[in-house]
Amino acid sequence: MLSSAKVTFFCLAALKTPANGQLLLRRLQGTGRLLVSSWPLGGSYNIAVNNRRSNSGSVSFSNRFLRRTARTCILHDKLMKNLSGVLSVAALSTMAWLSPQDPNSFSRPDEVVVKSFHWDVVVDFEAKVLRGYVDLDVRRAKPDAQFLFLDSSKDLNIKEALCASSGQELDMDRSVTNEKFGVCTRIQLPLHEDHPKIRVVYETSPTSSALQWLTKEQTAGKHQPYLYSHSEAIHSRALLPCQDSPNVKANFTVNIQVPKGLIPVVSAVKVRQEECSNGNVAFMFEQNIPVPIYLLALAVGDLESREIGPCSRVWSEKEYVDQAVVDFADTNKMLTTAEDLMGPYVWGRYDLLVLPPSFPFGGMENPCLTFMTPTVLAGDKSLAHVVVHEISHSWTGNLVTNKNFEHFWLNEGFTTYVERKILGRMFGADHRYFRAQEGLKELKYTINTMGAENPLTALVVNLEGVDPDSSFSAVPYEKGHTFLYYLETLLGDDSMDAFLKAYIDRFKYKSIVTDDWKSFMYEFFANKKDILDKVDWNTWLYSPGMPPVIPEYKSELAVACRVLCEKWTQASDDDVKSFTNDEFKQMNANQKQEFFSELLELPPLSSDKVAHLSSLYEMDSIINAEIRFRWLRLGILARWEGIIDPVTRFIEVVGRMKFVKPLFRDLGAWPEKRKFAIELYERLKPGMMPDEAVATSFHWDVTVDFDAKVLRGHVDFNVSRRKDGAKYFILDSSIDLTIKKATHVHSGVTLNIDRTFRHENFGICVQITLPENEPSLTIRVEYETSPEASALFWLPKETTVGKRQPFLYSRAEIIHVR
Repeated sequence: MLSSAKVTFFCLAALKTPANGQLLLRRLQGTGRLLVSSWPLGGSYNIAVNNRRSNSGSVSFSNRFLRRTARTCILHDKLMKNLSGVLSVAALSTMAWLSPQDPNSFSRPDEVVVKSFHWDVVVDFEAKVLRGYVDLDVRRAKPDAQFLFLDSSKDLNIKEALCASSGQELDMDRSVTNEKFGVCTRIQLPLHEDHPKIRVVYETSPTSSALQWLTKEQTAGKHQPYLYSHSEAIHSRALLPCQDSPNVKANFTVNIQVPKGLIPVVSAVKVRQEECSNGNVAFMFEQNIPVPIYLLALAVGDLESREIGPCSRVWSEKEYVDQAVVDFADTNKMLTTAEDLMGPYVWGRYDLLVLPPSFPFGGMENPCLTFMTPTVLAGDKSLAHVVVHEISHSWTGNLVTNKNFEHFWLNEGFTTYVERKILGRMFGADHRYFRAQEGLKELKYTINTMGAENPLTALVVNLEGVDPDSSFSAVPYEKGHTFLYYLETLLGDDSMDAFLKAYIDRFKYKSIVTDDWKSFMYEFFANKKDILDKVDWNTWLYSPGMPPVIPEYKSELAVACRVLCEKWTQASDDDVKSFTNDEFKQMNANQKQEFFSELLELPPLSSDKVAHLSSLYEMDSIINAEIRFRWLRLGILARWEGIIDPVTRFIEVVGRMKFVKPLFRDLGAWPEKRKFAIELYERLKPGMMPDEAVATSFHWDVTVDFDAKVLRGHVDFNVSRRKDGAKYFILDSSIDLTIKKATHVHSGVTLNIDRTFRHENFGICVQITLPENEPSLTIRVEYETSPEASALFWLPKETTVGKRQPFLYSRAEIIHVR
């Protein structure tokens, strides 16, 4: 609800479109004031307009005539009688400030664009912040442009904006905010400079969503703290004020000061280092190839490195560096194979950084410096295909980039397709098709989970008002790969290889949308237009659910997995004692992984079978994390006591969410092991990534009603956001706990509560929407217990020793507090 208020805005021009009789409102540069008397759903708006480019006036209309998109406002033809000529109207919401080229960014590169930047920061591990500035070299795309529009997170502390050449302080406005997309930072450009350099002085927040600060306990060495960044999709705005859109590419330099004894690495090439007078050491880096801002990355820690190729080093803590040399030994061969397929590698260096075990992701394709999880270190190169994927991004994603994240499949679908073509060239076509079969299985699972009608299961999605993080899934990877492989079956393998090189050459250093790719397809395959015309482009690109055509991947590698799986499921506990390990030994690592995946899709094996399988195949000696993870799950589901020690050892050293969450979930579902799972979690919690929002203390205020056998009252939670942008405070509750409302104690504002997620054993997930712009706050939850609450025992006076008064006691262990 907006009350009457003044709002600085971009003006809109009203243009009648004769084709559909609608009024299209487009942004014009300018400022004005907007008076809104009310903003109720289904109500009417009275807008008073005052702008130097038009006559003052007002217009009233019902919002049932209004349909908002991220780029335009459309008023139905009935409103035409209320408007005459060109009318300047204020932006009706913060959505109107978003870029016409990117629904998730406030940047306006169509007016003023950042061409390069210099980032200069000091790393403060004690305060958990970066302090410094960024110098932005900007160009006016429109000669009369007056403002530079940047994205920033709400808790990014911007201190001032200056003209770097003159030192003149520039006017800056940060009044426009959005819950999902942060703050629109608008800076007045110097009047008499064609190519100004703008310096923005700022400091990050300790809860920045782009930065992970690890204590020494969270690292492998346990001696020094560690810092790394992760900005995809739109978290760069929590790292520095920027045009946080993949539509904007810029080259950059970095000067970063770190405490002596620590080493920083950046997604760029190191130039030099020097000691500072304050005791820090400054490192300088340079990236000469323009990249989208989400590819700016850094890490700081107790790092060592080893050379693994002509242009490659592997970096990590010393505990991992020698093992990484073994697993990444084929990096140069992968690069060479990729170059044969897609053209020259232009980035100079290809280094890899193995992050601490608490790193919760698989990898990130930062240019010159791929981030990797230590779980890919198997000792036998069997998980190195992850490196192939990240190498492929050096062309598809980093060199040719999706213009916005609605077209994310252009990054990930192409990269998955290229990855498997590289693996096919290195290890044979059977290997390529085997990986494709695995991917298709993951696509089916993902779409079944998300729902076949879910619009986010389309290749090209609508992200107007949607945080792109919430749209990421296996769909752009696997559905995109399936589409490109389908086109390969129509056009020919060699023809697609030729197209790939031409595609990279045409669009390198650019950001594109799906129509750009499709148009080039028709241009390149002009002699095969009849084939392309038969493709159901609309269904492939814009329809949700599974692809309209499922290719057949013929792989003999998968046959052995199915045969061995059937052998174990069909045999009795006594029959398996005669099995040998010959079939398993003959399998490669990917087949072993698939064998266990197929077993997990079937009813659990008996504990005796799993015990014998574990001994026969010497499972406790297998290092490969993907295989080991599936074996551990198999043992838990079989309720085999012998699996507990291996599970504990695995979770103690692995922080990857892909592994840790399912294992804890499986342990929690084993009734006899629930207490053990909770105790294990509490013991390991200090070494894990922090929650998004956590209660640091609480006050409990209740009235005991013996007649109704309930407790009535409230609990006040003192809540701290652990991550910038954390949207929810999540609680456990039993199914029969009556929660009446949640309020922000300071303001009295009622907060939204979602209780739709429930589990038969674990109760209800209570999701409370947090108010914006408060890193710490107090939330009051008013509630009433049930007479059947499992945590409470109500005794009538007759059952007490004295027989005079009733009695109440609670017992909450293990999970009855809820």
